[in-house]
Amino acid sequence: MARCVFGQLSVFLGTLMTASLVTTTPAFVKEPNDTVVMEGDTAVLMCSVANLRAGFEVQWESDRNFTLSTNRTVLGKHLKDRVEPSRYSIVGDSTVGEFNLQIEGVDVTDDDQYMCAIFDTILGHPVSTTSKAQLKVDSPPTGYYPKCRPSTLKNYYLEGDTLKAKCIFRKTNKTLDLQWYKSGILLSGNRAYSYLADVTYQWPLTAADNGAKITCVANETLTCDVGPVEIYFKPRPAMVSAIVEVIVGEPAVFKVKGDWNPSPSLYSWSVNNMEVANNSLPLRFSNDGSTLTIFDTQPQDDNASVSCDVSNSVGNARAFAKLRVRPSKVQTIYTSPKTTDIGVTSIRTVDWVTPAVSPRYERGLSPLVIVLIVEASTFSLVIAAVILYFAILLKPKMWCRTNDVGQSQEH
Repeated sequence: MARCVFGQLSVFLGTLMTASLVTTTPAFVKEPNDTVVMEGDTAVLMCSVANLRAGFEVQWESDRNFTLSTNRTVLGKHLKDRVEPSRYSIVGDSTVGEFNLQIEGVDVTDDDQYMCAIFDTILGHPVSTTSKAQLKVDSPPTGYYPKCRPSTLKNYYLEGDTLKAKCIFRKTNKTLDLQWYKSGILLSGNRAYSYLADVTYQWPLTAADNGAKITCVANETLTCDVGPVEIYFKPRPAMVSAIVEVIVGEPAVFKVKGDWNPSPSLYSWSVNNMEVANNSLPLRFSNDGSTLTIFDTQPQDDNASVSCDVSNSVGNARAFAKLRVRPSKVQTIYTSPKTTDIGVTSIRTVDWVTPAVSPRYERGLSPLVIVLIVEASTFSLVIAAVILYFAILLKPKMWCRTNDVGQSQEH
């Protein structure tokens, strides 16, 4: 009796273990179906797996025995014959086991059979595969060509990126000569396939290409474009004036200009390698920060180094300038000898603080001549005053002598 009970218990436990293994073995919930897509459109092949656990992977394979992906990673090494391997991706909600194969910008090379497989990484082979699904790629009517890819560009590219462009032509019995041009200049394109007219071009993007486009020409009349493209690049700043020269006390204005995309997010000014803040006397920035004004320049400011770091989302660069502060014009004039009450000869200093000789001085007398005239007039007045002084001193004596003569005549 006990032996019978033990046997039944063993069978029951074995059944539970088998059932547990069956329910935890990964299985397909959704399989891919045959799909027809127009060349240039996006194709999505469905594949969902339940009970996926450690030791198992989901793979996509093509009829050419290519393993296209492992779980959510695309294996680009098997797509090297494709113009854009990045056109392939695994999409869907991974939390519910979705591993859908998405192909963007489908072309004739994607016309193939595809299947989804559950791969046992311990055993080293698939434990289950779906049936093959045919992806059929149709070509649009003849009037649709030439067609340039990609038809939809990113919002922006970075300087140094490479944009892979492709020009295709179908529905013809002969291989056409397709050529790429930029601003009327012929580019060096490459045949994508030996049996098709398709021509590719690896476009190395530079700052000069911002807003540019490339054009594919077929039969000298039919065209399509890629672009215009938005290129982001770091600032290339320069000072409007590399040397700013002022007279002592005058304001010095430094302005930075340049080429950049996007617009600068920050201007950082430095004087003699020390960063300065806005409105810290005697400094002030413009509203956008692109201009620095130094008020009330002093002699010690001469030969100061002024720089501006310009930054945007791509990077930053610096522009430089020099400040020259010239002293006011000072001349010392030794005047004509001038006797004062204490008998001292005077020396007079004349200052001009104008930055240049006034036009009115250019057409008339110079300041030196004017000073000399004034000094001469002053000297003449002094001589006249001396003569008058002695005349007054001598006049009473002369009056006395006249009176004496008159009195003697009367007697």
